[in-house]
Amino acid sequence: MVRLGKSGTVILFLISLGAIISALKVVGSWEEQRGRIEALSSSLEGKEAELTKVTQEKDILEKEVERQKVAFREELEQEKKLREELQESLGRIVAALKKDLDQEKKEKQSLEGDVKELADAKSNLEKRLEESEQKRLTLESIIKEAPPDVKEQVPEEITAPTLPSKEIGGKVSYVYSPFLSIELEKEATGEVKPTILVYRGEKLIKEVKTKQVHYITMVARVSDETSLEGIVENDQVRLNLLPGVSHLLESEKLSGKIWAVQSPSFLTVALGEETASTISPTLFIYRANRLVREMKLGRIDPVTIVVEAADKTAIKGIRQNDRVEIIEGG
Repeated sequence: MVRLGKSGTVILFLISLGAIISALKVVGSWEEQRGRIEALSSSLEGKEAELTKVTQEKDILEKEVERQKVAFREELEQEKKLREELQESLGRIVAALKKDLDQEKKEKQSLEGDVKELADAKSNLEKRLEESEQKRLTLESIIKEAPPDVKEQVPEEITAPTLPSKEIGGKVSYVYSPFLSIELEKEATGEVKPTILVYRGEKLIKEVKTKQVHYITMVARVSDETSLEGIVENDQVRLNLLPGVSHLLESEKLSGKIWAVQSPSFLTVALGEETASTISPTLFIYRANRLVREMKLGRIDPVTIVVEAADKTAIKGIRQNDRVEIIEGG
């Protein structure tokens, strides 16, 4: 057995102490590493949980984004459709406005022509008035110079001529150049209570006994050279009837059509051309019993009568534009 000296013992102690210290360091480092590993593992689990949560949120966001894309595409489609509809509607509106503008231009040109005609008519009337005034002055001069027995035969006041009995009167309903709407007096029909046969196609559907002819209206077109300036609604009128005609329903049989069915018992009937042909184209217009105009009528358009049925139920089933025949008119 080797015996160590004092110095050798010290050296051996120091070596043993170093080994122990090294072993302790190794053991401490391992524990420290183990703690770190456990900490890292715990942190990793937390990160994985966070990653799972983030992944779930990402999936939710992706679904929401896709939903919004779909909704956005639908909105775009709807907006495109609305835009197309708007453009189509604007196109129709523009076309309609253009049509209205063209119509207004035509009406303006027509009105300008009417204004020119009125101006010419006014000029002609002023000229005729001047000529009439000159004739009046001349006549007064002649009367002043006439012998006393001639002066006694001259009336103090010249009035409108007495209307012959063959004329029928009425009033102006409305004025729309070159048309006059005229409502005639009861004298035009007298006590006539015609029977109206109503047809649809060729089938007789009703025979209406009338209680009364309420009034007659007609639309007359004046000749081109005649002005309607100065004529107003409710002016009194007189029309010449052709020789031998006492009223507009003198014919034994007239034809026409239903213009309107007015409850409970009234019919508006448009008469045929035969009735209009009984009216002379000369029209006299009065205001406050004073003759204000005498004119030629270019054409009589529709003549209508409004009749009251004797039986209120008789007009049921009658329609506008049904063909009619009017009998027992004399």
